[in-house]
Amino acid sequence: MKYKAGFAAYTYSCTYINNYATGCVGGTPGAFFDAQWSNTLSNNYWPDSPYSLAQMQSDEFTELLNTNASDLAPSEPKVVQWQRAAAENGGFPQLIGVGDFSASHAPKIFNLTVNGRLTEGHTLTASYDYSDMDNRAESGTTYQWYRATDASGEGATAIPDATGTAYTLTSDDIGHYLSIEITPSNGIISGAPQKSIYTGVIEQQFAGGLGTPDDPYLISTLGHLKSVSDCPGAYFRLDAASTPTPLTSLCAVLPAHLPATLTAIIK
Repeated sequence: MKYKAGFAAYTYSCTYINNYATGCVGGTPGAFFDAQWSNTLSNNYWPDSPYSLAQMQSDEFTELLNTNASDLAPSEPKVVQWQRAAAENGGFPQLIGVGDFSASHAPKIFNLTVNGRLTEGHTLTASYDYSDMDNRAESGTTYQWYRATDASGEGATAIPDATGTAYTLTSDDIGHYLSIEITPSNGIISGAPQKSIYTGVIEQQFAGGLGTPDDPYLISTLGHLKSVSDCPGAYFRLDAASTPTPLTSLCAVLPAHLPATLTAIIK
């Protein structure tokens, strides 16, 4: 079997793109394992094609091969390169190298979620699955938290210095909705940014008060109640006038959220 600057093998149901043959391949002079082998051909050339052997020995044909290669990988125009030297390979183009295909294999992230209590003073944490087709380790991935005025992301702005997988909610976040944008990277190339869905509305830690005996923290929602254990030594008051939950219901769950080290004043 004779061939130049091509290849020879028995294959079935394969795809051949941007190849050429000048000899006898697959039983037919210059053919590329045609329909009898159930192969798919694209941008391939052989003596029976519109290009003669003489034309294949030209710089114009070499340029055509490189143009096809660029079309196959538009994000990396020189990922495959052909070169012709008159004194080498019978004057036919030669495949001189395959570049880095990483541009078409950028890393991705999946299953992005944000977890944590949506209350001032608590920490939200992002989790996700990282995937790289070239098995490159994650390196240089970037993170940015955003604050919006509603759950659809209206008026979203980047939160200064909130550039990690975890973010502690502040008073500026109260009444807002948060999301994190993650741009995965393998240290060579970055993938497309992915943004989490926005959280529910962020609540203030308590309805009011300073946590002192004279001005205890006001508890008006179950969310406030769950924050009690975050403030050891503080004083609290169930605000029956404003709570939408019956006072008896709040009193029933209060002991479960009050460690022995806390003092509660219920007025």
